Amino acid sequence: MLIRNKNLTALIGGVAFAGSAAAAELAATKAAPIQSIFPNAYSEVELSHHLKRQPAASADNSRVDATYKLGSTFFDNTLDSFFVVGTRKYVDSARFEAKAVDWETYLTAYSNDFMAIKPYVLASLPHVDHAGNHQNTKGRFGVQLPLNYEVSTPAGAVSLGAYYDGAARINNSHKVKLTENGEPVTRSQVEESRFALSSDRMPQLGLVPNSADEYEVQAQALAVRQEAGVTFGYKPNILQGLAFEWRTRHILDSDPLMEYDPATEKVAPRSNNLIKQEYRHLGRTNHRLRAKYDINETLYVHNDFSFENKLVDDKLNYMNVLAVGARLF
Repeated sequence: MLIRNKNLTALIGGVAFAGSAAAAELAATKAAPIQSIFPNAYSEVELSHHLKRQPAASADNSRVDATYKLGSTFFDNTLDSFFVVGTRKYVDSARFEAKAVDWETYLTAYSNDFMAIKPYVLASLPHVDHAGNHQNTKGRFGVQLPLNYEVSTPAGAVSLGAYYDGAARINNSHKVKLTENGEPVTRSQVEESRFALSSDRMPQLGLVPNSADEYEVQAQALAVRQEAGVTFGYKPNILQGLAFEWRTRHILDSDPLMEYDPATEKVAPRSNNLIKQEYRHLGRTNHRLRAKYDINETLYVHNDFSFENKLVDDKLNYMNVLAVGARLF
């Protein structure tokens, strides 16, 4: 997808040039200072343009992100841990927003030529989002089970893959819908006294109405995310460094059901005799086409075009991300 913003094009070109110059300087000194402590340390910068098309919205959601990644591998590359910091700017806003500081750690507990078992931990530190809302610490821990098979052909390398990712989400401010007998509680139910909770008790229990006039409350149990997908990759021999990948994945989010108990006048996770914790499940299917080109050992550029398996008003919801990056060391 072409970017018509000349300033953005110039900015991407500038970052690419600066990244190349910085990497060349580091290469001349053989090693970055941090590599004297962590020999396997690595670092990269990336500038990306995100265009999110939402037919139901009045305008496209467009922003520019600048990120810096610093990490290191340990124990013969079986442990990989890194931090990502950055800033973003929405095209229709003059304000820059600091992105959350992300920390990610992956352990390759087992691997062979076709599969791997990778437990991981992710965390996002507190920050203020573009709407001015304070976001608390978010976390996720789980395990990835990737499968991959690659074969060389006269036209290039072809790979087929599949994966499963199961994780529990931790979020101190994670909100879920308040339910009554498993159904969302609405503002009209409270006003009509069909729900055994007075409106003045709502704020005391941390309940807030959302845009659909349904009440939400802080989750008091772990939320679960499961993801399964298949991939198809192709690296043509005609141009070294060029790679294409198609990915189709299905994501299933399971949020704990929270209900108000008139007997105790408290909000608690809903359960029954068979299941200690009941969940509300929401699934969606997503497709992504990625084209990536490693210009050299330092510079790379990639474009990701993704969309969900549904139409809104007979139109497609999609996200396009164009990025250029430089590996500093």
